[in-house]
This record gives sequence, C-alpha cells and structure tokens, in this order.
Amino acid sequence: MNYSSQKINGIHFLAGNWPLKASLPTLLFVHGGGITGIMWERQVQELREVCNTMAVDLPGHGGSEGNGFNSVDDYAIALNKLVKNIDNQNFILCGHSFGGAIVQQMILNEPDDFKACILISTGAMLKMDAKHFGGVREAYQESQNELNTLFPDVSLSTRVLMGDFFAYNKYNREEEIKSLSLPTLVMVGADDIITPPAQSQDLHERIQGSEYKIIADAGHNINLHQPAAIELEIKEFIERVVG
Repeated sequence: MNYSSQKINGIHFLAGNWPLKASLPTLLFVHGGGITGIMWERQVQELREVCNTMAVDLPGHGGSEGNGFNSVDDYAIALNKLVKNIDNQNFILCGHSFGGAIVQQMILNEPDDFKACILISTGAMLKMDAKHFGGVREAYQESQNELNTLFPDVSLSTRVLMGDFFAYNKYNREEEIKSLSLPTLVMVGADDIITPPAQSQDLHERIQGSEYKIIADAGHNINLHQPAAIELEIKEFIERVVG
C-alpha cells in the first residue's frame, strides 16, 4: 500500500504522502453517502506524485469518531476545521455525490482556504423524493451493492446511513453556488442515473468558468468504473490550476 492511515481531531484519513510534501498541492477527497474514504484508495495512490492525497472518512464513518450528522452544513464545518489544522497553502477539494455537496458547502464557508475544486456525480441540489426514488431505486441499489462487494469491510450504522440520506435529500445551494469563483472541474458518468449528466451540466452552468467532462462507459461511481480516465482528468486539471 502506498498510503498511510492518519487521524487529526477525530477525523481519520488515508494519506498518499505523510508528512505532506510542501512542494505539492494537497487534494482532499470526500466520499459519498453509504461508504468511507476507502472508495478513493486507488486515487490516493495513483495521484500521490502529482499532489498530496488525502481521503477522509466523514464523522461517524469508518475510522472517524462521532455519530455522523443529518446536515451537509455540519459535515462541511467538521472538514473546514480539519483543513485549518493542516499546513498547506494549495488545497484542492474533490467530492463525489453527497461528498460533492459537502465540498460545495466547504468552499461557501471558507472560499479563501482553497485553490480549486472537483465535483463528481453531484449537483447544486440533491433531492430524492418518492417519485424520483421510484425511478432510480434499482440504480441506487446497484451502486450500493457494487460498493459493498468491492469494500466488504465497510460497515455503517443505520443511524449514520439515515443521517446521510436525510442530509442528501434536503441539500439545495442552487443560488448560493453561483458565487463560487474557484477553478472548478465538474465530471459525471455518461450512464449515471442517480445524478444524471443533465444535473451535472446544470451545476457547471451555475459555476462561472467551470469545466465540464462526461466520462464514457461509467455510471454513478465513476472513479471505480473508469479510474484511469478520472485520474488523468484530475492530473491535467491540477496542472492547469496550480502549475
């Protein structure tokens, strides 16, 4: 394994380089609901020469302390505090699905703390009402089964899972996100049913100057379906914004 396990203020994370290399930017990965930072295990290792890679477990998930939260705001505040405790001037955020919502809120909270962001399979609003959920239930279950198969050691309490779902379902920053001015890369799988390309395109159009990429032959968990393609997009984006 080309990474180590670390913990700061109760937040556990995988680190590609530890201590961090001062000469490199730091890329902080935030996972989606129903999983932990282990979903980024490959990216933590494959991108460690380009940037310091960190994949956090949200509070109450994996090796992090606490019972989780039922709001994006609370998760974002916890991770904003983590960033404040790490000495690096070039922080880049990367969030998947529910983690993408948390990343958006982190930047809205502390825009000066970050150099850029990458938003994957997410949107400015995340809502799964009964009508909508009926249409994506099969895809959602397939996604969870995929995560459970690939990462069988991950076990989350019902309380944490329900909290994530509740937070996901009430997230809406459609107006606030228009103020985001950081370099931003929005990516989505062409076959994503849970957060379809139209939702990511809407997010892209709300963030002035953002880049938008559709990844072929990929569903919701695109870093697992097309890892090499995602890693190349991330690497090239970081080179453009940091140099």
